[in-house]
Amino acid sequence: MARKLQIKRGQKKDMPQLAEGELGFALDEEAVYIGTDTKNVPISALGGVVVNNSAPDNREVLWIDTSNGGVAKYNNGTEWVLVPSVWG
Repeated sequence: MARKLQIKRGQKKDMPQLAEGELGFALDEEAVYIGTDTKNVPISALGGVVVNNSAPDNREVLWIDTSNGGVAKYNNGTEWVLVPSVWG
């Protein structure tokens, strides 16, 4: 069974403040953002996305953990935590 990750999407100007770790997609910029406790940060500004079975040294990336079913994680400054998601 295929899984589907759904994230908020819309025009950049209409993007709400995302919750910490929540993802959003700006359709007009074709850019992915992740929420922090203070602002929405474009993933490209964080250094991109790493797909690997072990945590990357660079804590400013979105990490797809292939050792754990391909879940997305971000570093909150202390540890790697799951990106909240809805599977369908």
